[in-house]
Amino acid sequence: MTNVVLKNYTSPEVYSSFVIVQIFIGYVFTLGFLGADSVLLRFSTLVRNKIEVDFILLLQLLISWVLACFCFVFFVGDYIGLKYTYSIYFLIFIIISLVFLCSIITRLKSEFFISQFYLNSWKIAFFLLVLIAFFIDSYIGVDALVNYVVISFSVSLLFCLKDVFRLFTDVLVIPNESSSFKNIVFQYSFFMSFVFFAVLGSFDRVFLEGILTDKEFSEYAYLITLLIFPLGIISNYIGYKELVSFKAGKEINLVDSLRRIVLFSSILYVFYSVILYSVKDLISLDFDFKVFFAAFIIAICKVPYSLLSSIMGAKSSSNDILKINHMSLGLLSVVCVVNLFFKNVYFCIYSISFVWMVRTYLYYLKSKNYV
Repeated sequence: MTNVVLKNYTSPEVYSSFVIVQIFIGYVFTLGFLGADSVLLRFSTLVRNKIEVDFILLLQLLISWVLACFCFVFFVGDYIGLKYTYSIYFLIFIIISLVFLCSIITRLKSEFFISQFYLNSWKIAFFLLVLIAFFIDSYIGVDALVNYVVISFSVSLLFCLKDVFRLFTDVLVIPNESSSFKNIVFQYSFFMSFVFFAVLGSFDRVFLEGILTDKEFSEYAYLITLLIFPLGIISNYIGYKELVSFKAGKEINLVDSLRRIVLFSSILYVFYSVILYSVKDLISLDFDFKVFFAAFIIAICKVPYSLLSSIMGAKSSSNDILKINHMSLGLLSVVCVVNLFFKNVYFCIYSISFVWMVRTYLYYLKSKNYV
């Protein structure tokens, strides 16, 4: 709903800036701990409702957080085209990463609904702030959007307060019992995965924002966001929930599960797209069927991939993850370079969908060995 409101009641410049701010937020969620959060999820244990964490792993998490903060404050914002002060970057990073850390604690305790609420409550607060702003003053500028993001995540952090204290009461630090080298290798593997998906998930918008006008870019970003939205939520939840389940020993019939997921995803995507098309005039949506088919490929890859990723994250060796990451990053690098020459919307989105297919297939080939 926020996208619909901002797209229809603000300027293309403001909506385009909102899209880029969302990318920055996504980067913090993905890379805020440089992959150490996934090492924590994999190797921490829940004993009598206490989360046992190796001291070296906790130190690894803290060092990664500090390094990530430095990178985000001084480099990431400039890379994606945001033009704000370092203090704003620092404030946004600290608040978002604390919210994300609280979601990890609840995720480890299998409190999946609460964990997802922490991650998404800012969206509710942001939407309400936008509505209030429109009632008070019909104009919303770029600076106001950034202020609303800071306020929204501050509200999310208030919801998380009890879990901030749980970091001290429910996390039990134990002596070093695991290999520090193994933890670092796994962190590097997960970090490469997160870098890959941070670039894959945002390249089209970061790249096209530089070659399209504000209006053209806002139309494209609006359409692709709405098309992928429902399956994006489902894939996030599956990946979020199933990693802990597979870590606990869950077994599945992989082929049958993937068939059901692909069939469900395809039906849902088509049904949802028909609804979007029927109300396109009402919500001012420029429906482009070429983008629709590319988004369809991405959407039906995202959901099965989330299941495969959970299996790999819980059970695979670091060597398997590294091999796939190096191949995927190599392919993505080639795609990014080729796009610099073509500078075409359709080539960009279809090349990204091709990378999604390859990545999903590679994960399927490896996941079969672990179920």
